[in-house]
Amino acid sequence: MFPLIGFVLVLVGAAVTFILAPVGNVTTWSQIATILLIMLALLIGLIALAILGGLVYLVSYILGILPGYTRMAQDGIETIKRQAIKGADIAAEPVIQVQSFLAVVNAIFGRKQR
Repeated sequence: MFPLIGFVLVLVGAAVTFILAPVGNVTTWSQIATILLIMLALLIGLIALAILGGLVYLVSYILGILPGYTRMAQDGIETIKRQAIKGADIAAEPVIQVQSFLAVVNAIFGRKQR
């Protein structure tokens, strides 16, 4: 909080100094305003750069510990997949057996004569 308060006090002091001191014409004030706008853009860019640097550091740190956990997650997903296939096979097996029995009966007794 201290740097923010200090920065605001410096800006207020600069504004008061410029208002009380007889600074000439419009050109000078436009140059001062341009400098302040550029400083604001640079400050926002510096904050974005700091955030980006922090994210790069965090990603590099996470990549150091991630491979073990990703392997465990892949094994867990593979187990879930096997259990789902097994459950689907158990549910479909009676239907398949009835259909195959009817196909055998139809093949034996239902042949058409040509």
